Amino acid sequence: MAGLSFRVIEQEVVKRGACYRCLACVYACPLRSLEVEHGKPVLKGRCSACGLCVTVCPSYANRDVSSWSGLGEYVLAVKARSLLRSVVERCEDGGAVTSLVLAGFREGFKPVVALGDSREPLKPIYVVAESEEKIVEATGSKYVFSTPIPILAEMREKALLVGLPCTTLAARALLKARRIEAVLISLFCYTSFEESFVKLVRQLVAPLKPTKVSIKRGKLLIKADGREILKPLKAVAETFRKPCYFCPDYTGLASDISAGSALEKGWTLLLIRSEKGLRLVRVAERLGLLELTRASRDELEAVARTCERKLARAAKFRK
Repeated sequence: MAGLSFRVIEQEVVKRGACYRCLACVYACPLRSLEVEHGKPVLKGRCSACGLCVTVCPSYANRDVSSWSGLGEYVLAVKARSLLRSVVERCEDGGAVTSLVLAGFREGFKPVVALGDSREPLKPIYVVAESEEKIVEATGSKYVFSTPIPILAEMREKALLVGLPCTTLAARALLKARRIEAVLISLFCYTSFEESFVKLVRQLVAPLKPTKVSIKRGKLLIKADGREILKPLKAVAETFRKPCYFCPDYTGLASDISAGSALEKGWTLLLIRSEKGLRLVRVAERLGLLELTRASRDELEAVARTCERKLARAAKFRK
């Protein structure tokens, strides 16, 4: 998109409140003219109108939602679950994503995954997992938003990312521009949370110390000091990320594999969107890391309905 300057992003994305805060534009700028203030990009130097910031911006790419519909294109839809006990003991929805990352690691990919901070387990931090132990440690959903882009910007060899629809779209553009081979796995996401979510969860269970959170069917399940505490999701609604309202993508259309909860407990629904994604799934199956079965029409229709709800919300906010 040569000829377009950062002013396009500033006007069409940042000032409208639609910036996802992935920071792809900051790391794409060849002049290093963009800086981060209050989590958002700001032009601090000269802009050459090279258009790279516009090219990698997922919110700008999502600006026209009129042609969006349903699940998007995919090669195969399956349900999957991990065959590793160490993963099953930590996972929420079958552990298939962790098994896929392990398969990619064994094939020579550098996995970029979100780990809980050692001081605050509810706050994710992206790292390059250098061992299978670290990959297994990253098992489980993280609900506070974190961007993998600073890590990916330093990659010089083939990468495997587990991200959200917004960050996988940004990663696809950034890595393509740098000619880095990658497999991208996107987690289904309706909304993520601001960092204030951590403080609010702590308040909800005080004086207990929360160690893990999961969200199922509108309920917040908090594990704290060996106990499980159920709260309505609306109890943390004030920490929903407002930029998510502008995002039309529930499953991650730019990914090689989209993954989320299946209707059947203990299984992950996988939408395999590319030949690269299909190869990774077959490798995981061959290595004995993953069990597969066909996804039912009910499974796919349920996800499609959520896709349409998120799309309708985005269309409303992007008017």
